Amino acid sequence: MMREPPRSTLSSSSAASDVYKRQVLRQFKKAVKVEEVRCYFGIILAATAIIFVNIYRSVGAVELTLRQSMFQVASIITTTGFSSVDFDMWPSLSKSVLVVLMFVGACAGSTGGGIKVSRFIIGIKTIFREIQSYIHPKSVKVIKTEGKPVDSETCRSVSIYFITFIMIFTASLLLISIEGKDIVTNFTAVAVSYTHLTLPTKRIVEVLVVGAPLKKKRVA
Repeated sequence: MMREPPRSTLSSSSAASDVYKRQVLRQFKKAVKVEEVRCYFGIILAATAIIFVNIYRSVGAVELTLRQSMFQVASIITTTGFSSVDFDMWPSLSKSVLVVLMFVGACAGSTGGGIKVSRFIIGIKTIFREIQSYIHPKSVKVIKTEGKPVDSETCRSVSIYFITFIMIFTASLLLISIEGKDIVTNFTAVAVSYTHLTLPTKRIVEVLVVGAPLKKKRVA
């Protein structure tokens, strides 16, 4: 009987199950051929680089800065919610990057929250296709993922998802505003609820945006 594969890292745990199997079976080349996975790890690397440059002066050590920035990026984008550092002390740019990652979320088919990378890929390609159609009205642009064309129904469902997300998010923000809280608190509270981030609402609002001290943290 085959032994159960070991648990992967925070980043790879949010990839689709078939990709995860390929990784643990050391079929890495097949895994990185998946467009969503390439974009997913590209987002992680870009976010880590931005935060690394942004907090390096305050941290000082290269290894510690890299470890802190990479761990927090992986934790937020997978909506796991662990923290190994008091990122209340980070600059506003780094905390803003974490908030953006909260919306991006994990890969399709995973248990992670967020909008999902695959929807962003199709959504961005749809936008570029529409822009190109305005510039070149007679041109026919087919959206492809993994070298295969994406049918119009899929593009339509992704567009409807984004529109619905924005509408419900806006309505929820207006309802929460009735309590009289500030706009930052209201926005982040709704964002945390929608993206299924494990961090408690009050904590994510205070730490990521407002900047209150981090009283409790789970150490990886």
